[in-house]
Amino acid sequence: MKLNDIQGYNEAQAYTGELASLEPNGYICKIINARIDSVGTMGRQQLILQIDIAEGNETNRFQKMFSGGMEKWPNSGIFRQGIPLAGDSPHAMGFFKGLITVIENSNNFKIDGTKELEPQLKGKLLGLVYGREEYETQTGTAWTCNPKQPRSVESIRSGNFKVPEDKPLNNNVKFMANTQHFSNIEKVDDDDDLLF
Repeated sequence: MKLNDIQGYNEAQAYTGELASLEPNGYICKIINARIDSVGTMGRQQLILQIDIAEGNETNRFQKMFSGGMEKWPNSGIFRQGIPLAGDSPHAMGFFKGLITVIENSNNFKIDGTKELEPQLKGKLLGLVYGREEYETQTGTAWTCNPKQPRSVESIRSGNFKVPEDKPLNNNVKFMANTQHFSNIEKVDDDDDLLF
């Protein structure tokens, strides 16, 4: 087979993977786009922020990856925050309000609660702390570095944040749920005892 026989080869941009992995750290990011979307079978809503790194050596990292041949915006350039419902725990509302407060404080402005939220967020800065997570691949496992915690731009600039510990997969732990809790955890020695 000749390369010219492969349809689309000559037009495709090469993605060589030479971009080094993103290090767990705090980054100042710019909101490129924002949308609210329903997720899951219950239709819960999430605020989804498409972001890119706005300062430092990693500036425009995700745009470079996307322009370099990725078919969609990299997952590391997406931050999701659940939108609480009435009756949710106060913690859920606290996390959502915390994100909004971080964006307001980082940009010295106040979101107008009478207007649509998403357009007000475009172009705004926020700090995000990235952490590493292990995930399964077809050939084993790999690590990714994703946004975990919103912080003010000032907190990132001053180094006033803590990078979360690596989150490895633990394939030997299964959760046994009853109708009230998810707290019963049982150690599994082999795959024969899995619940699914």
